[in-house]
Amino acid sequence: MHAPLAVPHDPDAASRLLADAWRQRLAMFGHDLNNILQAATAAIGLALQGGRLAPADSALLDVADQALQQGAGMARLFLGDDIPRPCSSEQIDLVQLLREMEPLLRHALGPGMQLELETRSGQGRVRGERSGLQRALVNLVFNAREACPSGSRLRLSTEDCTLVVASPDRAAGRYLALRVADDGPGIPPAIRERLFEPGTSSKGEGRGLGLAQVRAAVEPTGGFVDVYSSPRRGTCFVLALPCVTP
Repeated sequence: MHAPLAVPHDPDAASRLLADAWRQRLAMFGHDLNNILQAATAAIGLALQGGRLAPADSALLDVADQALQQGAGMARLFLGDDIPRPCSSEQIDLVQLLREMEPLLRHALGPGMQLELETRSGQGRVRGERSGLQRALVNLVFNAREACPSGSRLRLSTEDCTLVVASPDRAAGRYLALRVADDGPGIPPAIRERLFEPGTSSKGEGRGLGLAQVRAAVEPTGGFVDVYSSPRRGTCFVLALPCVTP
């Protein structure tokens, strides 16, 4: 249990202290709840990958997975962007993470689209949060599935890049860029302006946080997200993650 809060005699100071304490507790609550939801979602994903479930059981797990995703989105929306949340940065082998997630991503994409994975070993490690990046990849795959017609292709590739000139929101240095590119219809300009708002996808209206979570998974650890799209020529999301200096 938490220790009782020491409240000073000054009423204004007491109010500020109580407000700060509740903000911190809400932040910890959101962080712990997100970890629990991520663990449950991962367990469902592994069960679905096994291929030994009856169709009815798979359908029930799909419903449970969607409910968990909605719960995670509601928790983050409840906390709000103004409440500080812990960011557990770690060193991640991005290529290995992609290869481990490939079966899950193929399942998420469905039989109507082709998934191509182009990576090479030895590209080093990046700084990020593993569970957040996993969720971002799944969200990007879901986004492509909703936006592209049957028979389309989704290509995931990694590329080393260096940012020479810094900007206010991007530090100069080495990055490992993850490209998620489809050959679908592209994103209309009106939608691109609000693409990273909660409830928006490349097609317009989406479910939950969707692409907003992609940016939230990359930027807190020093990375950035770019989007390139042209009508009838597809869309490419570029997630640039800072490399860990050897």
